[in-house]
Amino acid sequence: MIIGNGLLANGFLKDESIYNNYIIFASGVSNSKENDELNFKREKELIIKTINENKNLIFIYFSSILVSISNNDYYRHKLDIENLIKNQANKYIIFRIPQVIGKNGNSNNLVNYLKHAILNEELIIAYEYVKRSLLDIDDLVNIVNFCKHIDNNTVYISGIEKIDVCDLINKIGDILNKEP
Repeated sequence: MIIGNGLLANGFLKDESIYNNYIIFASGVSNSKENDELNFKREKELIIKTINENKNLIFIYFSSILVSISNNDYYRHKLDIENLIKNQANKYIIFRIPQVIGKNGNSNNLVNYLKHAILNEELIIAYEYVKRSLLDIDDLVNIVNFCKHIDNNTVYISGIEKIDVCDLINKIGDILNKEP
């Protein structure tokens, strides 16, 4: 069962039939600047409902690799959800992942935000020496498929396609043939 309709969910829909014993939870809060308690509550309630209605399935959740080093409402929420899943699901796998990229996706993710800002000639503030890890959606699907046999554990995926944010801005500008 795949829950969601964004970049992550669509990545897993290609081979949906291989997830009959799993819940791929690819719905909920994905904007790291989010601070609306109603959005956090909505995700939490959906997770509780989904786990309670599917106790026999392995629950797969996507958290953030930054959850243990960043401290804002979003990352505290992600950690809270991880703990909720550990306490409520009979079987689970939590993937702590970096920035996922692919065609389309959430307009708030880093690459889509930068693309929009460059196309609209908006000011982009980037800090020197800040790096981000990028992970293609197809690679994430392959990693999840490889790790599906793991029960009740957290899988850390980091350091994939690590790039300086300023270099990323310039690369996107080159692709768009537009000066950032």
